[in-house]
Amino acid sequence: MAIDQSKVIQGVHGLKLEGDSSGLIRRFGVLLNNNNVDYYNDFSFEFERAIIDSHGADFAPIARELLIYAAQDCANNTFFGIMSSDEYKGLVTPMIENEEDKVKGLVAVENALGWARVEFAELKPGEKLVLRSRGGYEEEGYRKRYGKSDHGVCYMLAGVTAGFMDLLYGPGIGPENLGTYKCEEVKCIAKGDDCCEFVATKR
Repeated sequence: MAIDQSKVIQGVHGLKLEGDSSGLIRRFGVLLNNNNVDYYNDFSFEFERAIIDSHGADFAPIARELLIYAAQDCANNTFFGIMSSDEYKGLVTPMIENEEDKVKGLVAVENALGWARVEFAELKPGEKLVLRSRGGYEEEGYRKRYGKSDHGVCYMLAGVTAGFMDLLYGPGIGPENLGTYKCEEVKCIAKGDDCCEFVATKR
């Protein structure tokens, strides 16, 4: 059957992702929330700048790696819950026919959550995953606030890409695979590239 992304997106939106009285969205067996993207961007980018201001430019890669790793941890827990849920098993699992479909199913849910327009590009099972995106709130937010960047700024999407590989090909089950894979954003719209491109490989 292969993954019908529009059907997945319609199905996820049909779940009415609305917060309860505490603001939490209880779906897919996990707790989600709907944050303001400017708040998230300010926290991430100002954290990166604070590290550089206090310790020097040599520490910039460490700050970025910490942000990516935090997103990867979130992806491991959130998407493990999603994949284990009745909603996912009813909506996405029946469409999965091969290894690529496993990734495409996760990407379809990622797109339904509205983080960016993510596209599947390449998969070597257990070795490498390439995803591309446009319209992500990180690259748009960075350009709006700081202008052109000299490095990739989509830390959340990089972490999620690595998290997908952790979940699908790590040696254990679910979140315990955290850090098996790493991800590099090799292209970024904030740098002037035509898309943001993420390459996840074994750490």
